[in-house]
Amino acid sequence: MQSPEQRAEEQLGPAQGQASDEAAPNSGVGLPSLILSEDEERRAEADHLRSLAKLLGDDSKLVRDELRRQFHSAGKRGRSFLVKATASEDARTRGHARTLLLELDRAAVRRRLISFAARARVDLEAGLLLLGRVHDPALDARPYKRTLDAFAEEVKRRSESCGTELERATVLCDYLSDTVGFSGGDGDYHHPDNVHLHRVLETRSGLPLSLCAVYLLVARRVGLRASILPLPGHVMLRLHGLRTSRIVDPFHGCRVRSQASLMSYLASHDLGFDPNWFRGVSDRTLFLRQVNNLIQTYSERGFPSEIETLLDTLDAAGFGA
Repeated sequence: MQSPEQRAEEQLGPAQGQASDEAAPNSGVGLPSLILSEDEERRAEADHLRSLAKLLGDDSKLVRDELRRQFHSAGKRGRSFLVKATASEDARTRGHARTLLLELDRAAVRRRLISFAARARVDLEAGLLLLGRVHDPALDARPYKRTLDAFAEEVKRRSESCGTELERATVLCDYLSDTVGFSGGDGDYHHPDNVHLHRVLETRSGLPLSLCAVYLLVARRVGLRASILPLPGHVMLRLHGLRTSRIVDPFHGCRVRSQASLMSYLASHDLGFDPNWFRGVSDRTLFLRQVNNLIQTYSERGFPSEIETLLDTLDAAGFGA
């Protein structure tokens, strides 16, 4: 049985630029240069990838593993050949090409996430939408940004006559909770739909952190100061006025929460007081907390590839095991 390399070589023919065994070193015949120009290298690689794509319908595991290795190594340069193969008349070729394209897209998302997490400062909105691509690499973030923009424009319109920052904040809360209908998720609390920002924007339901993020991102768009308080198990949103602030709970209809009620919540869960839980945290901290939320939900559902990517993301941020 031929090895994968032999099958590929059979398709490709002899390596380009290879000198003939019959050529005598001093024959005086000019030998072709063994150094290829950049254009020649690109053409040679394209020919190689085109030949490999012809093997996508092979049912041998050895061949398929070798194709996976080579197309992963080629990265973006191999995409066009895989995309063309998805239109093949052969069902096996189409299926294998689609599988490899998905793997390449997920590998690209993994690299972006790791690079993103390694930054000293991150943007929460960009990070949450990037997390949405862990399971769906083709996710387009632009419609969700436009949704947040539309929410902000409506809040601006409704708050034009407001005299104080907290009055404007009240308009924001009433609009997002009562009119749009954002609230805590019922049923499967840790379902991925309750974690991913784009799904929360679609379903109007989510985890406390995901909902607080929606309110925070809209508040930023309208020029309101807001911060997320990292209380264990149930984050809250603090809305800032000029001299005072208000703590609200988007998970429960944006109800106002006093510090005394939050202290009672902590006590009921056998948690002591930590002043840091009542101070807003950075976008980077919130992003990494959401990574942990996703690890939990994917662990419950058995998505090893996604879990590995998220663990590598934490490791890049300095929070690995």
